[in-house]
Amino acid sequence: MTRADIFIQIISEISDIHRQETEELLAQFRKTHPGGTWDQELSPDQSRKLLAELRVEGPGILNWLISGRMDVAGSTGHA
Repeated sequence: MTRADIFIQIISEISDIHRQETEELLAQFRKTHPGGTWDQELSPDQSRKLLAELRVEGPGILNWLISGRMDVAGSTGHA
């Protein structure tokens, strides 16, 4: 799995954002913020470990997503 695959998997598990929408959002983000390690392939063991760690952090990640959505809604006038 790549880091992008793991990000998409975790976001789809912890939120109401569908996998396809998450893929599209990440693609848009990557266009405006090139670079990073999104395409880095992780070994199966590394992937399992990172997924497990992120699942434990799921509530915090979900709060981060909610906060981000609220910030975007506030800046666009869509509450």
